[in-house]
Amino acid sequence: MIEKLSDRLNPIKYALITIACSDSFDSIEDSVKFVEEAQTRMKRYTQAVFLLRISVAEKKLRLGEHHDCKEMLEGIRAEAEKHGDAEPKVYSYMSKVFALYYNRKEDHENYYKSCLSYLAYTPADEIPAKE
Repeated sequence: MIEKLSDRLNPIKYALITIACSDSFDSIEDSVKFVEEAQTRMKRYTQAVFLLRISVAEKKLRLGEHHDCKEMLEGIRAEAEKHGDAEPKVYSYMSKVFALYYNRKEDHENYYKSCLSYLAYTPADEIPAKE
């Protein structure tokens, strides 16, 4: 059903809805597959693809695939910086996942830098109270 929305919604909003829906899957592998299928549909919308790829990196982190997660995030960051006009949502989500990665690796300096970056790119009203 969500596939039908891809041509009607703003690509960023579609990516965010897809990510939220992917979190409802019982298995992380199924969730990754769902997000990767959405990437194929959204390939012409760079910013949306960045968000979807960051979501896959986050899921790989949850699977314990730390190296793959970091490689993906660094690749996305390089591409986003090359484009130069990436949405703040992209940098916000990427900073959040980098923070999760560095927290797992107990790299405190980079964890705090990523958290500060997340705060810089994320409007205060969009940050959940528990965070």
